[in-house]
Amino acid sequence: MDEEDLERIKSFRDEFKEKYLTKPNVEKKVDTIENGFFQEFVQTFDKNIDIDPGRLIGLTDGIFGMVMTLLVFSMALPGAQLLSETDFITFLQANAHTFGLTIVSFILVSSFWVYHHEFLKIDSLNMLHLWIHMFFLACISVTPFTTSMMGNYSEFFIAEVLFGMNIFLTILTFLIMYHHAYSEKTFKK
Repeated sequence: MDEEDLERIKSFRDEFKEKYLTKPNVEKKVDTIENGFFQEFVQTFDKNIDIDPGRLIGLTDGIFGMVMTLLVFSMALPGAQLLSETDFITFLQANAHTFGLTIVSFILVSSFWVYHHEFLKIDSLNMLHLWIHMFFLACISVTPFTTSMMGNYSEFFIAEVLFGMNIFLTILTFLIMYHHAYSEKTFKK
């Protein structure tokens, strides 16, 4: 392309803008095209969304309640009728590690629930905060499974790794969520 072609293209662009881009809708569409999909995608996460934070708290409380219930239900009852006190004591001794692990998991989940209530002070939500919150709830939701795996298959290293990764990811997503909420200043004063 030579200099003359570039001038004609610029002239055509300027005439086009002058003639067709005086309407706000068209300007917005052109801006979207110029900014690109990625920019619009990023901007979507920064905008506050019109969701009542109370709904998120309600969803969270429901998930925590289900997780805590599933943790308790994961403790096994004896498969056969226990006919003597010795059988009962043997059953308790055989399942002591599962019972202890379930109590530890219940306390961990309860702690997350207690500290999560700091989010009752949230004034507004943006899309990024909402998705971080969903990943946090997903990590919480997996806790009964990893606790059960650890209780039933504690002799396998992979069961310990799964449980540890679950707790690590839960803590990590909680900290990311908390940091994001404070950095965005979405908490009420």
